Amino acid sequence: MLNVKNIIVNYILFSMILVVNVSYASSKIRVAVLDNFHYQKYVTTQYKSYYIKGIELAIRQANENDNRIVYRVFQYNQSPLSILDTLKELDEWNPDVVLGPRDSNKFLLLEKYISDTLTLSPFATSTRISTLPSNFHSLTLLDNYSAKAMYEFINSAFPKKGIFVITEANCKSCMDVSNELIKIWTTKKGISPNQSLYVQDNIPDSKVLLKGYKKGDLIVLPNMAHSSAVLMATITNQLASTTTFIGGDGWGSWSDTEAGKLKSNNRYVAYHLVPWGLQGCSQSLIKYRHIYEENYNEPPVDKLSYISFMSLNSIINAYDKYGSMFTGSTKERLLSSYQQAIKQDPFFFKPTDYLVYKIDGNTNILNATVNVVTGKITNYTDGDTNTTSCIEETDENQTDK
Repeated sequence: MLNVKNIIVNYILFSMILVVNVSYASSKIRVAVLDNFHYQKYVTTQYKSYYIKGIELAIRQANENDNRIVYRVFQYNQSPLSILDTLKELDEWNPDVVLGPRDSNKFLLLEKYISDTLTLSPFATSTRISTLPSNFHSLTLLDNYSAKAMYEFINSAFPKKGIFVITEANCKSCMDVSNELIKIWTTKKGISPNQSLYVQDNIPDSKVLLKGYKKGDLIVLPNMAHSSAVLMATITNQLASTTTFIGGDGWGSWSDTEAGKLKSNNRYVAYHLVPWGLQGCSQSLIKYRHIYEENYNEPPVDKLSYISFMSLNSIINAYDKYGSMFTGSTKERLLSSYQQAIKQDPFFFKPTDYLVYKIDGNTNILNATVNVVTGKITNYTDGDTNTTSCIEETDENQTDK
């Protein structure tokens, strides 16, 4: 009789475990995509198309492995606080995950409105993100790492040069990168670089901006695409000599922005450091290329698809890896699993090799990579994009057509 009782108890326990596992495996994940698709850090006229392609590709892959994922786009307009109007509708849909927004200013606004829901920005980079509640994360490393990448590259490529920093003051990320770079430079070199500020819609005369500039200094422009493009041309004309500029990911995609393309009376050279690109040798990038080609019958043409794919894929990967460790709703397990993934690896799914492109004349060519964890720099020969077997031609190194 005792054996029969044990059998019954064991059967019930097994059934309960089976139900829990089935429920966990088949639970529906509701992903809210929060973005405006107008003002973009990586500028392209097809921003929304590229971005959504990456999300749908990640969902397609996840659904093959029994994750049931649905998504809905919550789009807001360009007015400063319009995102807040969208949040009511988002809250009513009750998503398990919020993907976006990508802009640091907008992302920082959400602290007061979203709690206990995993909220992941693909590439908001303000250093203040590190102070947000633990349900807020960005897949891109913060601006202190961009500043470190700039410093390591400048110190390696131009060890005897000084820098002059010109910053777009109404851009949070631009100010963060500038301040962090100046801090690093002052600590490492013992010299505090001069800095000039401007507002994008009211750029002063280049003579005013260049006050404090020393001949031969590199000019750092960690700013947005349009103002950086204008400044490169006008400053070069003002200095009447070959000028070298250093910029960050705000310069956007080479194929879609003016950065490096506006004509000037004298030659200028620019180096553009970005955390995301379709060139490189990481296993995740190689795998992504293959998945993209298998599904869309063409190679990926824009990094935005890669960024959105990796953002959602990081959430799915963390959930598959750690979700069974936690109890509660799908929303609660998603948040706990992502927090666990970050705890195990602070660089979970984040790009740590920053790509350095050299803009000169009508070319934009991969020049080096900087690993922001180790400081290691890999240099490539100018004009040679095949120095390693996995570096491929993309829109980042095509000549302007």
